[in-house]
Amino acid sequence: MKQNKVAVKMILSAWQTGQANTQKALPFFSDDDINLEFAPGSNKTYTLLDKKISLLSPKNWFEKHALVSYEDFVKEPHRNRLNVLLSRTLHLNHHYGQIALALKLAGKKRK
Repeated sequence: MKQNKVAVKMILSAWQTGQANTQKALPFFSDDDINLEFAPGSNKTYTLLDKKISLLSPKNWFEKHALVSYEDFVKEPHRNRLNVLLSRTLHLNHHYGQIALALKLAGKKRK
């Protein structure tokens, strides 16, 4: 059980760091900057906020997520809520990289 708590703490910390970095960078952008497309038809800059994630216990994180069936979860227990948060954290960091690039292209310096 202690290992589960450590794993959850590590991933929550990475999520919170990604959120904090993104929030620090956003004030450098105007509304027009936020809506700038990096590629035609896609990749608009925006952020995802979700404060409910800190309410789950370590045990809850290792339960199946909503989009996986019980039968599939028995066969693939890694398809849990914590894995979803991990993938969202990686995705958030991808977008933070896009934000850093946009700031560089706009000649603005990050704090």
